[in-house]
Amino acid sequence: DKQRLEQAKAQRDELRRELSDRKAINDQIKADNAAILKAEQEAVAAEKAKVDKSDAYLESLSKQLGMLEAAAAGKEALAGETAAQNTFGEQAQYEAEQMLVQINTLKEKADLEKKAADLKEKELERLKEQRILLEQGAEAAKAYNLEQQGLDKATAARIAKEEASLEKQKKEKDALSKIDATTQQLGSQAVQS
Repeated sequence: DKQRLEQAKAQRDELRRELSDRKAINDQIKADNAAILKAEQEAVAAEKAKVDKSDAYLESLSKQLGMLEAAAAGKEALAGETAAQNTFGEQAQYEAEQMLVQINTLKEKADLEKKAADLKEKELERLKEQRILLEQGAEAAKAYNLEQQGLDKATAARIAKEEASLEKQKKEKDALSKIDATTQQLGSQAVQS
């Protein structure tokens, strides 16, 4: 009986040591996860404070989101130990999803701002072309328009000058045609009289 009692005590002590080791491991995992969560929350807070509308910032957020998703996936693998770890994995996933929503919102806003800037630039160019038309004439306005489309200044001026010359010839021809028609009309009226 004494020997069995000693064996039972030894088994009990071994189980206590094992239980204590497991508790220490679980406590360490919880502490590590809490530190990781805190670091991620601080990183997210720092990124929110530095919100920048540039493409570089959006790309940076995308990379961080990928890292957060990878971290969340890794945490989910570790999360089998305790229910608290499962909650932590869900929190990281939620934060990753929120960050993705934020990225998409910033992209949409940046796209709208770019469209507005493009529209403003086009309208200003149109107004400038109209001003040139009024102040310097059709040839200068056409040259400006061609420059805006990518032609160099000399080529644009040469093309605009040629078009103006063609337009002038066309107007002269039309005027002569009207004069001829009027002359013929007067001639036929004179013959009838």
